[in-house]
Amino acid sequence: MANILIVEDDASALDMLRRALEGEGHTVVVAGDGREAQAHLSATDLVITDVSMPDVDGITLVTGALKTRPDLPIIVMSGLPGELDRAKALGAKNLHTVSKPFTLDAMRGQVRAALSS
Repeated sequence: MANILIVEDDASALDMLRRALEGEGHTVVVAGDGREAQAHLSATDLVITDVSMPDVDGITLVTGALKTRPDLPIIVMSGLPGELDRAKALGAKNLHTVSKPFTLDAMRGQVRAALSS
C-alpha cells in the first residue's frame, strides 16, 4: 500500500477522505494547508490536494513538489473548473484532477489510477 499525503483545509472533508483511504490499507498523513504539507513531500507516494487553501494553495504546492520530484503522482481536487484548468496547465504527466463533489468510490479509483501511472 502507499503513503498518501492529503492536503485539505476543510476538516470534515479531510477526515472523510483520510478514513476512506486508510480503510483501503494506505498510510495517510494529513495537512491543513500547503505550507504544512511541504514538510511531508519527501516521504509520500501520492499527494491529494485541494486547490483553494490559505497561505500556500494547491497549485503552488504542486509546482514546488514537481521541481524536486517530477514523477510524483498528484491528484488535484476542486469544485471550481477554472482551478482544475490551472492544475492541468502545469503539464505534469502524473497529475490527475477530480471535481468536487466526488464520491469516495470515484476517489478510490483515481488513487488506484494515479498510483499505477
